Amino acid sequence: MNDMGADVLMAAMVDGAPQLRGKGSDAKGGYSAIGLLLTTSGCKHLAMRVKDEGWFAVPANMALHEPCMLRVSRMYDIEYDEWIQINHENDVLGWDFLTIAWRHCPNYRTRSESVG
Repeated sequence: MNDMGADVLMAAMVDGAPQLRGKGSDAKGGYSAIGLLLTTSGCKHLAMRVKDEGWFAVPANMALHEPCMLRVSRMYDIEYDEWIQINHENDVLGWDFLTIAWRHCPNYRTRSESVG
């Protein structure tokens, strides 16, 4: 993950955005880490899932969503394996946005090591 992606997660943490586990977004402004990155890149499909839980189960809808995932990968420099890792850290391990940003952005780790 590049600095821009880590900055998105940090800003959400500082702003007190609710962090969700097991789903990308909700109608109350909460996001998972990946849901937040998708939304800030311009993806509107998570809002469709809020309205219809089965939206992503339809193959044609997933095909519409594919460009969003590619955009996030390019915009925030996130590889496929890293997507899986971030989802696991968010949903299963319960890591907060700051910890995920620190773990996945080499520049964040370098900055914290130079301060500490």
